[in-house]
Amino acid sequence: KDEEIDTLYACKKYAPAFDASTKYFEKFKGEIKILNEMLNENIVRIYNSYIFPKQQVGYIIMEYVDGNDVWEYISIKPNEINSVFEQLISAFSYLEQKNICHRDIRAKNILVNSKGIVKIIDFGFGKEFTLDSAVSDSTKCNNWICELPDEMLVSEPKYNNLTDMYFLGNLINQIIIDNEITFKYKKILEKMIKKNPTERYKSFEEIYKILNERHISDLVIVT
Repeated sequence: KDEEIDTLYACKKYAPAFDASTKYFEKFKGEIKILNEMLNENIVRIYNSYIFPKQQVGYIIMEYVDGNDVWEYISIKPNEINSVFEQLISAFSYLEQKNICHRDIRAKNILVNSKGIVKIIDFGFGKEFTLDSAVSDSTKCNNWICELPDEMLVSEPKYNNLTDMYFLGNLINQIIIDNEITFKYKKILEKMIKKNPTERYKSFEEIYKILNERHISDLVIVT
């Protein structure tokens, strides 16, 4: 807490209790690089960082999110599912424009604050992507929330923005099923979670435009 301006911050510390390899410290530094480039309401904000390479220790001072993870939040406020989904599509569309994949999509990495604003956190697995970005063993063996999509099951597995789309869609789908919620964007979700990437949307931007078109069609124009 900064007593002078009465503000809370979150401090993320890298200091493993075991002999971690240098690659994990590089992932921590990679997270700082990604967050430094982000300026979006739905992505957790970084304020400062401190890196000590010789000691393999580091700190990130970031925005404190007063809220719950997305699963807990929707369990408490199921009527907010549509708003949460819209915010997530907007945020991942922004990441897509920055050529960044999150690559660790799970409930604990998506928070919703007390005002109902989504905050995506933990970019330790985050990485710049291309359409043919290869998948590392650590990413492929991650404790995923659902079956792996087709592009991760081939001899040369790939992970790109459409893979983020698949895992995000499956997370939202599981939350909806678990809470027995009527979802406004069911048809969109069904296409997001197709195992074959060619059957999904071409981008988060495409979904974002569809959502905006729906909003416009809901407006009543008065001359």
